[in-house]
Amino acid sequence: MDRETILENHTVIVRNGVIAEVGPAEQTEIPAGATRINGNGRYLMPGLAEMHGHVPGPDDPDYLHNILFLYISNGVTTVRNMAGNSYHPELREEIRNGEVRGPNLYTASPWLSDDNVPSPEDAEHIVDKYQEAGFDLLKLGSVSPETYDRLAARANEIGMPFGEHIADRNPEFTSDVALPD
Repeated sequence: MDRETILENHTVIVRNGVIAEVGPAEQTEIPAGATRINGNGRYLMPGLAEMHGHVPGPDDPDYLHNILFLYISNGVTTVRNMAGNSYHPELREEIRNGEVRGPNLYTASPWLSDDNVPSPEDAEHIVDKYQEAGFDLLKLGSVSPETYDRLAARANEIGMPFGEHIADRNPEFTSDVALPD
């Protein structure tokens, strides 16, 4: 999608799970042996992305699979999962390998706060630890400005993205905007 418009009477060719071609139905050649899906009277749209999802851990497999099903059945094809469970990198691979049905997962580390990163000296170790564990990004919470700087520097150094919540305990990060109750 590169503009707000509906392309009527078009054919979509998918090869190896990737859209390879989109063109007017009367001009697009369908490969021999292709599986055809009749989309007359329907719409095809890009998958939706959930950018701050909380996918459950492995404790209740039925609940986990129901959540994953709800995502894909509603068109959510990608989830940036911010729940931070140690099982999530494994789940991401199970989905990629077709062992579990679910959206593409990008997994955030467990929440990083003063409790588990008590000093700037601990920052590099924890970033490396979560990268080695297979997390796609770090989830930063309330840490001191010095610890934040070290976490961010190490993450940038190794190319690991990070997301964060608004800090709640550091005056250096607080806003003078009053939020309604």
